[in-house]
Amino acid sequence: MTAIDERIVLVSRHILAYPYKLWGYGEGIALEALLAASEPAYRQFVGGLMEQWIAARNEIPFVDHVAPGKALLLLYQRTHRPEFLARAIALGDFFRGLPTTARGARRHRPDHPDFAQFVYVDCMDFDAPFLAMLGQVTGNRAYTDLAAECLLGHARVLWDAERHLFYHLYDAGRDEVNGAFWGRGNAWASLGMIATLETLAPDHPRYAEIAQLYQQHMSALIALQTSDGEWHTVLDRADTYCEGSLPAMFYCALMRGMRLGLIAREHLNAAQRAWHAIARRLDANGVLQGVSFATPPGDAAHYATIATGANCPWGQGPALDALLIGEPRV
Repeated sequence: MTAIDERIVLVSRHILAYPYKLWGYGEGIALEALLAASEPAYRQFVGGLMEQWIAARNEIPFVDHVAPGKALLLLYQRTHRPEFLARAIALGDFFRGLPTTARGARRHRPDHPDFAQFVYVDCMDFDAPFLAMLGQVTGNRAYTDLAAECLLGHARVLWDAERHLFYHLYDAGRDEVNGAFWGRGNAWASLGMIATLETLAPDHPRYAEIAQLYQQHMSALIALQTSDGEWHTVLDRADTYCEGSLPAMFYCALMRGMRLGLIAREHLNAAQRAWHAIARRLDANGVLQGVSFATPPGDAAHYATIATGANCPWGQGPALDALLIGEPRV
C-alpha cells in the first residue's frame, strides 16, 4: 500500500465516523468522495443513509434542498436499485418547483420566515450538478436545461463581474449581497461549475457561458493563492486566516478543469502548491486541520471570527477527493 493509499484509508475512516443528519450543507461532498473511492463497504454505508432518508420522507420537503442528490445518483448507477432513481426524480421535480428571484435564482428556503428571500452560493454545488447528472441518467433534457438555468441564475445575483468572485448571500427582498467573498462559498461555486460542465454536452447552448464563468473564476482564485498554496477565508482579505478546506476544494476544481481542457497546464504550479498545503494540513490520523465550522453569511470581519477545527465532512470529503485525484505531475 502506498503512502497515498494509506492516507485515503485514514481520511475515509473519519468520514464514516461523522454523525450524519438528514441533511446539511457539506455532507454530500463527503458521501460523493466515499463512492468515488469504490470500496464496497463505503457504498453500503452511503446506501444505508439513503435508505434511512427514503424511509423517513414520503415526499421532498424544503429542508431537503441540500440533500446529496449527486451521491444518490452515483449510488443508483452502481446498484441499479429503482428506489434510488425514484427518489432522485422526486428531488429533481422538487427543484423545478422552487420559487425564483426576479433574475432567475432559486430561493433556498422559501418556507422559512427568516430565510425566505435568500440565495446561497453553497447551492451552486448542490442544484445544478445534480440536475445535470439526473438529465444524463434519465435522458430527460428538461433536467439538463434546468441545471444550466439554476447555475446561471445564481451567478446573476452572486457574481462580481469586476473581481470574478462570488458573494456568499443574495437577499432578494433587499436586492443586495452580503459584501464579502467567503472562501468556501467560492469553492462550492467552482466545484459546482466544473461538475456541471463535466456532465453537460459541449454543444449545449449554455455550455460556453458556464465555461467562461468557470475560467474567469479560476484565474481570479489562482491570483489570490498564497505562496505556500493556501487561501484566506475571505479571499481578498490577507488579514483573515487561511482556511483548511480551501486547498483541497480548489485543488479538485483546478485539476478537474485541466482534465476537461478548460485550464492550461501552465497552472500546474498552483495545483502543486495546493497539493502541498493539503499534505501539511492532514495530520498523522488523516484529519484535515484548520477547517472553519458551519458559517452563516456576514461581513469580512464576521468570517474571521468563525472557529476552526477538524473532521468536518466539508473538509474530509474534499481531502479524500484530492487524494483520489493524486499528486499533480509536470
